[in-house]
Amino acid sequence: MSISAIDAEVARLRDLANEGVDVERPWPVAVDGERLIDELGTVISRHVVLKNKHCLATALWVLFAHTHNAWRHSPILMVNSPTKGCGKSTVLDLLHRLVPHPFGASNATSASIFHTITRHRNPTLLFDEGETWIDGKNELRGILDSGHHHAGAKVARASGEFSTWAPKAVALIGGLPATLEDRSIRIELKKKLSTERVRPIPTREHHYTSLRRRCQRWARDNIQALRDIAPEFPEGVHNRASDNWCPLLAIAQQCGGYWPVRARDACQSILNVRKDEDVAVLLLQDFQELFSQHPFRGLSSTQVVNALVAMEHRPWPDYHNGKPITGRGVAKLLAPFGIRPTQISIGGSRRPNGYLPKHFDEAFARYISAR
Repeated sequence: MSISAIDAEVARLRDLANEGVDVERPWPVAVDGERLIDELGTVISRHVVLKNKHCLATALWVLFAHTHNAWRHSPILMVNSPTKGCGKSTVLDLLHRLVPHPFGASNATSASIFHTITRHRNPTLLFDEGETWIDGKNELRGILDSGHHHAGAKVARASGEFSTWAPKAVALIGGLPATLEDRSIRIELKKKLSTERVRPIPTREHHYTSLRRRCQRWARDNIQALRDIAPEFPEGVHNRASDNWCPLLAIAQQCGGYWPVRARDACQSILNVRKDEDVAVLLLQDFQELFSQHPFRGLSSTQVVNALVAMEHRPWPDYHNGKPITGRGVAKLLAPFGIRPTQISIGGSRRPNGYLPKHFDEAFARYISAR
């Protein structure tokens, strides 16, 4: 290590100390990543009700926060619940004890975000009550959007240029605006049943300090290797979704053991991704059933969508990120079979877009009858 590098690190630590940032020493010995994820998941599940896939995603996001500067993209951890009393604030309290340099708030302005990032040097921003202060504020949403990609994570103001590059978690009821949700990893909390048991987080502020220090040590020892990993993605995960999940899947791969497989399963499950071919054949089967009920006439796209969404045992009610399939989604799945919506007559003068049984004859013969 060069003298100039040592001088730079000393100056950085002095600056942090002068700004009131707690400069904590990493764990003194190397840390096994496989056990570390297991311990993080155990701690998280001890205090909140989360499905295993969401618990694993949260544990991986904690290590992502510790290795933040290794990545090109910074996904927001979206802590979501349908109503109050589901444990959102508990999750943020727990993250406050596990992530590096936590900075919590129940409200934020666009200026406060980039000033906080600049002033506190690599904080992890933990925002609560997101539904009360994000929606409808375009400038604020733009600031949060900009922090997703490292190359563009900055804003220009008359007083200078400011960074928006920092790990961020937002807890809220309902959903984030579309552009932010697209840049997020969503974990969903449910209200605790009377049969489910969770423990309160210990009141001692430093209860999980040793675990945080082990995260720091693992991050320090593995950050260079993480930069070189090109993780394997589940089929169907691409574009923005792959940007979001790349850090988490790479961390799981570096930790080894069964975590890479479990992380890919969690990714696929949370994103509600399925193999298009299998889902398309499933759709053909459902069309065959619908036409058996109406053998002599076509079905409008609206009729098809309504019928599919009513099938609770099928994927259609929550096909796209928890939302019902649409007419466009149906058309997209049928296009590889050469089937496209066309104007049909369903009585009277109405000629809506829809589907005729005869258009499915070849697809039924090739992909269903032969199965």
